[in-house]
Formats: sequence, C-alpha cells, structure tokens
Amino acid sequence: MNLKLKHYKYKILSRLPGAVGRRYSNKRAGMAWYYCSARFDNALTECRGQTCIDVGANVGEFTKKMATVAGKVIAFEPDPDAFAVLKASTAEFDNVELNETAAGTADRVVKLYRGTVHPTPVNKKEAIPGIHSVSDASTMFKSLQLGDPSNYAEVQEIDLIGFMRDLNTDIGLIKIDAEGAEVPILEELLKDKALLGRIRYVFVETHERLFPQFSQRYEAIRAAVEPLKNPVFDLNWH
Repeated sequence: MNLKLKHYKYKILSRLPGAVGRRYSNKRAGMAWYYCSARFDNALTECRGQTCIDVGANVGEFTKKMATVAGKVIAFEPDPDAFAVLKASTAEFDNVELNETAAGTADRVVKLYRGTVHPTPVNKKEAIPGIHSVSDASTMFKSLQLGDPSNYAEVQEIDLIGFMRDLNTDIGLIKIDAEGAEVPILEELLKDKALLGRIRYVFVETHERLFPQFSQRYEAIRAAVEPLKNPVFDLNWH
C-alpha cells in the first residue's frame, strides 16, 4: 500500500469510536509527524544564518538543533524545572538567547498548570542530578486531561507578537509547542500582515484533543493558514 493510501486509510479508521479509533489516530499522527520533521529540517537548512524562535523549548532538543544552523535562536520556556535543564543543555551555544517566560499575547503573570514531574536527562548519556522537567504538558489553560489543577506555578507571560514586531531582523523559522497558547498567538499573528511578511516558516503543534473548547478556533486558524505562502505554516508538529 502506498503512503497516500495508507494515510487515507488511517484518516477514515481514526473516526471509529473507542480504542480502535485512537489507535489509528495515533498512526495517522505518526505519519504526519514523520513528514513534518523532514519539512522542518529542510526549512531550517533554508534559514541558515537567520534568526529562529523556539516557543515552548522545554529542555532544548530543538533549540540545540536550531542553534547549529541559525545565526541566533531565541527560546522561550516558562516551566522552572524544564528551564534549568534548557539552560544547562544549551550552555555550549553562544548564539542562543533564553527567556524563562511563557509566550502568549500579553505581558502579565499567569498560572502555569503542570503535568507530573519526572527526571529528564540533558542527553541520553547523563542527567543533571536534581533537575527535572514536566512530562508532556505545561499549560496556561486548564484541561481535565492534565490532572490536579492545584499543581501550578506562577510565571511571567510575554506578548510574543509585540516581541517579534520589535525585533530588528526578519525571522527564518518559528517552532511553537505551547500547549494551547498557540491558539491566541496564531490568532494575533494572522492579524499582523506586516509581521507575517517578515517570517519564512511557522511550525506549530496543535492540541485539539487536549482543549476541545478551542475546536472552532482551531478550525478557523487552519482555514486561514492553508492558502498562505508567506510565511509557510505547518500545523503538524509532533
């Protein structure tokens, strides 16, 4: 079976209820991520020497990947435990700017709802003792799937759109993995035609299942970005 037919099969079967639907939904997501990862690598190569932005950098896996190619990488990570690992894991790069803030649409203090904390090594060979990051998700938006709503940290949020407007440079590539915050960020970004014209690529992980309350907003965003060529949007990150 060729890849197009396989993807179509997974798309149809993912609509089935229960475990079967979830199984094929995961298979479909895996295929989408495989192709998105390749597109990301190609886009990053095209943006060699340019400024790139990593929103939701976590412990720095993709920040480091960007740093080997970009002229400068600006990374945002609000979770204090993840940020500690991010800082240590990117220490060798002098072209990385780290911001211990949540990227959003306003300058304010917000609650960051956290998942279960678990040990996270800086690389596969060794971990920094006592340093952890959250598992899977930290979000500024409550979700029943995240568990205990009392498990949060108060963090600083930054107006990402205003931040990018003030940059004295064009932006090669933005990666956004912000656990729900991608919704208001993209809505505001799409309103700013001048800023859009300064960006080449935007890769976004969307979270429709985690935040069903945003379903109509996700649909509107997908419809708005589909025809755009400048920048190129890819909403299949992870």
